[in-house]
Amino acid sequence: MVYHLKRIGIWPVAKIAFVVNGLIGLGLGGVYGLMLAIIGGLMDRMGGNIIAENLGLMSGLAGMVFAVLFSIAYASAGAFFAALAAWLYNITAHWIGGMELDLELQQPLPGPSLSLSQDDPSVSSPATEPVLHPDDQAPEPSSTSSTI
Repeated sequence: MVYHLKRIGIWPVAKIAFVVNGLIGLGLGGVYGLMLAIIGGLMDRMGGNIIAENLGLMSGLAGMVFAVLFSIAYASAGAFFAALAAWLYNITAHWIGGMELDLELQQPLPGPSLSLSQDDPSVSSPATEPVLHPDDQAPEPSSTSSTI
């Protein structure tokens, strides 16, 4: 089965990129903040009276703030550039055609099946409603009011 990807939704891409990059940024910001706290604590112990007495505590707090700010900045930049890439893809796909995807249906795994098939008597099909064409109009409700 060959499919062509002609358009990518920009807003869904930006939302996913924001969340994913925010989580990555939180992890990286946490690592950088922890390193800052460790370095501040080491400088506090080695510096003696020359450096402020609570440098380790201040650098630890700065590390936590840095982790949050880093994750917000990383998420925002990632969402912006992902949205820009999706937008550029849509423009390019309009000019030269979309990407070609060759998809193959895999065999189901052995075990209980979760697919809903027509052969399964426990699955009831929804009632079908008549399809109205644009020229057809639905009947209007009758009114009982009269004029004198």
